[in-house]
Parts: sequence; C-alpha cells; structure tokens
Amino acid sequence: MWHRGCSHPLPEDMAQRESAMSPVGCPPSGPFGSGTPSHSQLVPREPIRLVIAEGHQIVRLGLERFLGSIEDFTVVATATDGPESLAAVRAHRPDVVVLDIRLSGKSGLEVACDILKAGLPTRIVLVPEAIDDRESLEAFRLGIHGVLLKEM
Repeated sequence: MWHRGCSHPLPEDMAQRESAMSPVGCPPSGPFGSGTPSHSQLVPREPIRLVIAEGHQIVRLGLERFLGSIEDFTVVATATDGPESLAAVRAHRPDVVVLDIRLSGKSGLEVACDILKAGLPTRIVLVPEAIDDRESLEAFRLGIHGVLLKEM
C-alpha cells in the first residue's frame, strides 16, 4: 500500500491498520462495529512510546516532563538535532515521534521523510514555532500525522 502523496509504501502493519479504519478514521469496535467498545478495547494497554526531538532545551525538557507525567505516555528518548532524532527513532522504534521542524543538521521534515522511507511504523507529530505554506504543503504531502504549534 502506498502512503498518501509519497513515493514509498507504508509498512505492512500500518497499511493493515489503516485499511481497517472506518471512513472517519476510527477502528471498528464492538461485535457489530457499532461504536460500542469491545472487551479487548477495555483491557489496559501498553503506554504510547514517545521520542521527543526538540532543539530548544527548555521546550524539550518541558515536553519530556509534561508528556512523561501522563499515564498513557512513556518518553523513551530525547534528541537535540536531526541526525540524533533519526538515530533515536531507529534505535527505540517509538509509537510517536514529537519532532521540531527546525532542527540543526537535518530539518524535521527531512527526518520525517527518512522515517517514512525507512518504513518505520512511527507516527509523526511536528511541533514548530511557526509553519509556512511550503512546509505545511510538504507535511501534508508526506502524510504527517499532526502539527502542534508552540504558540502560547
């Protein structure tokens, strides 16, 4: 299965998960897909594993402490630049990478593209201070899973 707008396929398990989604992106649930949670959905699951890739130390520490304090999340690694971010994602295979768009050494969009090309099953959330139209279009083209602006 090919990733939206990209020239590389989705990892097989991610393609299967996306094909099982309803038209609004929700997995089928209950015995008849009625929206009622099934027993398996009520069973406790493992925390979502995160890598935080952020060039600004204060923001990185804040995200690490905040997200790490939430029961459903576990921060497995942090990174300060593009190459370190990609290495952390490859080493830890997190569920989600929280990725600053303006990292030194390699931009967040370049790291995102490398993650997708490598077929890593990691969801990508960009966390920029600001994002211009070109970057928004590139993020959309890559199939980035979310963008969270650092605005207060």
